[in-house]
Amino acid sequence: VHMGAQGAAGVAVARFDRCTLDDNQASAEDALAEGGALSLLASEEARVDVQVVNSTLYDNAVGFPDGRGGALVARSAGGEVSVHVRSSTLVRNDASLAEAIWLDPESPSILVDLTNTAVLDNGYGTDCDPSGTGIVSLGYNAFDDLECALSPAVGDLFLEDVALEWLSDNGGPTPTCAVLVDSPLRNAGDPQGCTSADSSPLTVDQRGEVRHADGPCDIGAFEYTP
Repeated sequence: VHMGAQGAAGVAVARFDRCTLDDNQASAEDALAEGGALSLLASEEARVDVQVVNSTLYDNAVGFPDGRGGALVARSAGGEVSVHVRSSTLVRNDASLAEAIWLDPESPSILVDLTNTAVLDNGYGTDCDPSGTGIVSLGYNAFDDLECALSPAVGDLFLEDVALEWLSDNGGPTPTCAVLVDSPLRNAGDPQGCTSADSSPLTVDQRGEVRHADGPCDIGAFEYTP
């Protein structure tokens, strides 16, 4: 999905709610490929605002050798880009630079914030790049290997064994990555409850299963049910 906005009146707004973006690939013969699932650009004075809620970004890729941002790329040419990720799962995406998230280091007006979200097991490199950029943790996230700046917040986990199933039909309208019974993501979300970007409570997971069925909500889009 490519989203862009131009000019002072340019605004692009999108909400991905209980969605799965999988098996997409960005490629380009004469330009640098980027953003396997989501590619966001705001030109001068424009604004792009994206919410990713209860959703899975899985097995998206960018053409090699210099592709970047297997799941998400955000860049600005003088505008503002905001990405709010809530209770989502970004796993097994692939690119040569930033397997999951790549942020333009020349664009200071980019905000990416996350809570109750898993960014794990993406390719063989780092989940977020480059080092001159940063993402904002609002707590209760799970990360693997980050190159971009992050100040860990309450409840953040850094994991090697994610204990997630491959993408499959686990019920509900879209495929998901099931949390295994012994997964560290289980019951590791905000004990006050998982919330959307507007702070409203998320009462169900991506499938429509009840959150808090087994204690605190799980990190990611899938809620384990005993």
